[in-house]
Formats: sequence, structure tokens, C-alpha cells
Amino acid sequence: MAGYTFYPEELDIIHQQNSFNQARNKSFFSALNFNLIKPSAKENVPNSGRITRLFRPLRIILTLLGRWPFQPQPQDVTTISSISSSSRTSPLSQIIEPDLAWIEQRAAAGSRFGQPLPSDPTISPTIPVYDLYTGSLKSGVVFWMYFILTTLFLSTVLLFSVLGFCDFFLDWRLFAVSSWDEEEKRNFESNLVPFVLVWSCLLHSSISSISFIIKRKTVAKFLNYWNFAIDSMDIDVPKGIKRYVLMNHAFFLSFLIIIFIAYRILCLNLIRGGSVLVGILTVRPVIFLFDSTQGLFKIRIFGMVVILYSVYASRAFLLLFSFKSKLLRHAFKIWNKRLKMLIRSSPTAKIITSFSRFPPRACTEGISRDENCTFAARTIFMGKATRSSVGVTCGLPHLSYTDEKLRCEKAFEDYRVLLKLVRLTDQVFGMVLQSYYGSQLLNMCFELYYLARSGTYNKTPLEILAALIVLVQNIYIFFTVSLDAANVNEEAMRGLEILRRTGISQNQSIHRKYLMANMQIIFTQKIVLSGGKYFSVDRPFIVTVLGAVFTYFIIVLQVGPSLHKKIEES
Repeated sequence: MAGYTFYPEELDIIHQQNSFNQARNKSFFSALNFNLIKPSAKENVPNSGRITRLFRPLRIILTLLGRWPFQPQPQDVTTISSISSSSRTSPLSQIIEPDLAWIEQRAAAGSRFGQPLPSDPTISPTIPVYDLYTGSLKSGVVFWMYFILTTLFLSTVLLFSVLGFCDFFLDWRLFAVSSWDEEEKRNFESNLVPFVLVWSCLLHSSISSISFIIKRKTVAKFLNYWNFAIDSMDIDVPKGIKRYVLMNHAFFLSFLIIIFIAYRILCLNLIRGGSVLVGILTVRPVIFLFDSTQGLFKIRIFGMVVILYSVYASRAFLLLFSFKSKLLRHAFKIWNKRLKMLIRSSPTAKIITSFSRFPPRACTEGISRDENCTFAARTIFMGKATRSSVGVTCGLPHLSYTDEKLRCEKAFEDYRVLLKLVRLTDQVFGMVLQSYYGSQLLNMCFELYYLARSGTYNKTPLEILAALIVLVQNIYIFFTVSLDAANVNEEAMRGLEILRRTGISQNQSIHRKYLMANMQIIFTQKIVLSGGKYFSVDRPFIVTVLGAVFTYFIIVLQVGPSLHKKIEES
């Protein structure tokens, strides 16, 4: 800064600021590294383990039904004092301990970038390690064996049903003909639609389960990172999300109970005929084992078990995706509120209310001489002198300066955390969404067709009501999953609207300007959940899917009379 003579106290301030920058660059983000941190109930960390406790009821249900092998494994807490001499190469051993304590205390205390931060540098922090689910890959052998067995069951049933369908429909004659071949043909003609619905559920559940097995390390990282994100951003997770997910799960389990009642008590053709056809096509490779008087009854029972479990297995990962989408939307919503607080707060107010440590001094050499123009003001406003009619006193300028800088950096880093959550969600649920929407087109088309042809397939009002319940359930799941994912996109892009309404003012600090400029660069790309990068789940996508379903339904309805006539003749 040519032509300007610094006072000794100002040089001390600059030196302190440089020391802080060096410590921050070495420790701030590395100390919050994903692989180093995990929550512990022993430590007073805000919201520590909150996401794990919130997920516990749903995790228990999924585990009991063989749809969730990942179980949290509690581990000991790592403190700074317990770091051994063998880890001298780690970033934690290369930092200045007082500065690390100050920064870590800010982070561990849930320092929100829209609120004032604590500044006590005497607290010795404890660094929790977010690694709850990595150990479940090795120690949770029982849960993994259970999950793999259920996956093998679904995959085997899917394979056998496809072979049975090809053997019967395409007349491959790969397997022996059963003694009730004529009844098998009648079931196939009148219950083809229920079989297609069950087959699509088998396909989706098998692909989803295999995807989770292949990506098990990514899933564990995803679950661990959620714990880190909730704690580091200090997000208060509302209990309404927990109630929302449990209500959805209860709704779907109630639907399965209704299916069982319809099979056992009401004897509806939609369920009984569908279970017989599913059972016959599945056991067709070993049909000789069921050539007895009780063989058809056993096949019907087996088909009913396949229907109930395949439908639940298909919806289990969708409900989990809906849960994570709700959390992600809430996290973006909290970030948007804090961004609004940050960019609307006045940086000059912090300068005016600074506590006095040094007497005010006049500006010199090339800058207007005004006793109210202090080094604190020049620091905030890029070295330009500012005037104040209320009398700005020079307190400890680097505190307000650092506080402003940290909050802006915290805002940007929090958004990077959210972007990583979006990326991990895509990696974990990509195949789940691809297989779901791919089979959903087929599902909804045939369900609509089955309901439209109720006069042919369904002879009683209860049969029509059962077909309507199946359709409503499927539509409800479709809108729940799709809208929850689409809301993430809307909430993520809402930050851009906040920046547009606010704009970049000349009087804003350089850190806020950098933050807003960086955020505008990020918002040039659409932030949205996708199905393995093949499609983006937003509101236009929902309209596209519904349009495709309606179009294919009209096509199927037009070619339906020929099948309708054939069924009447039989």
C-alpha cells in the first residue's frame, strides 16, 4: 500500500490476520474432513447423530423385512490430544493448536453463517469421527446375509418367471407340461395384467438390491456424509419429516394388508387369479414337483408370497429415497434462509459497535483526514476511507473482519456440502430411479387398461374397487417420489432468486461479493436429482411421464378389443 504508513497496532492486526489465514488454510477444512469425524453421544455436539436417530424407525422396519443391511457401528471419539506421533504427516498435526481450537469450537458449536460466532480460543475441541456405517460392511455379516438371501430370492423368482412366460407365451416348450394346462391358459389370458404388475415390481426390486450390493461402499459413504452434513451445518431436522416417512410406510403396509385380506377373505379374482398365474409361471421349471391334488393350492400360496414381498421390496428403496429427498430439500431451505440473513445484514453495523481497544487515529497520505475514518473501515471496504457521522471507533477490527470472512466462507462451504449430497444421492439411487421409472410406464398403462376393462375382467363392484385401489396406490407412490425429488431442484435454485433480488451492492464487503459471484457461477448449472444422469427428476419430467403413460394407454385401449373378444370366446 504505497504512500501509507502503518501504525504499530495496525501492523499487529495485519500480522494476526495473516496468522489466522495460515491456520485456517491448514486446518479449517481438513479438520472437518469426512473421513476424520464421527458423532458421539458423549460429546456435546449440536445435533450429533440426529440423522441416525431420525432414521432408526424406518431402518428397523427395512431390516426386519430384509431390505436394509447397513447398521450404525458406534466407535470411540478421537481427540486432538490423542493424536499419536505416527500421524505427524496428517494436516491436524501441522496446525497451530490455539487457532485450531478456536475454529473447531466454532464449527462444533454449530456456527451458522447467518449468526454471530463465538470467539473464545481457549476451548480444547474434541473431533468426532463420522464413520458409523463403514464398519457395518464387515461386522454386520448377519444383516448382509439376510439382505443377500432376499435379493437372491427376488432375482431367482424374476428369472424363473421370465423363463416360464417365454415357455408358455412364445411356445418354447423348455419345461414339462403340467396336468392343468387348460386352466393355466385361462389364467394367463384373464390375469396377464396382474402378472405384468408383479413382474415390474420384481424387476425393479432386483435391480435396486443388486445396485446397493455393488455400491455398498458408496452407500456407506453417503450415510456417513449425511451425519457430517447435518452436524457441520447445524441443521435442526424437524420431526415432521420422520412422521411423513413413517406415515408413508404405514400407508403402504396397510395396502399390503388389504391385498392379503382380498386374497384370503374376499377371494377377489384380481388377487387370487394373479397369485395363481405368478406361482405357475415361477415354478414352471420345476412344475413336476407340484403335480398333486394340493399342488395348485401350494402354487397359489407361493404366488401370494411373491406378490406381497416383491411389491414391498420395490417400494422400500423408493420410500428411502423420498426420505433423503425431504432431508435434502430441508437442508437447502435452511441454507437459503441463512444466505438471506447474511447478505441483508449490514457489515458497517459491526464496525460501529466494535469494542474500543485503540484510540481513533486520523487517516494519512492520500486519504481524507477524518478522525471518524479508521483502519477498521478501510479494512472492510478494500482500503477506501469512509466517513461516519456517528463516530466510528476502532476496536479490534480483525474480529469483525474475520467474522464476516468466516461466515461467507462457511456459506460457500456449506453449499459445497449440499452439492456433494446431491451428487452422492445420484450415485446411490441412480439405478433405483432408472428401473422404477422404466417399469412405471408399463405399470400405470396396464393398471389403467385393467380398470378400463373392468367389465371383462371384474364381475363385481369389489373387483373394480380392488383394481382402483391398486391404481391409486401406484399413482400415490409415483407422485410422492417424483414431487419430493422435484422439490429439491426448486429449493436448490431458490438461492439464485435471492441473489437476483438482492444484487451486488458497492458498499458490500469484498467477501460477500466473492460469495455472491461464486454462487452465481454455481447456479449456471441446474442442481437437480437425476436417474443416473439419464434424466432429471423435476416437474417437467413428471408431466412428460404422465403424457407418455396416457399416450400408451390410449394405444393399448385401441388394440384391446381383439383381446377382449378372445377372452369372451374362451
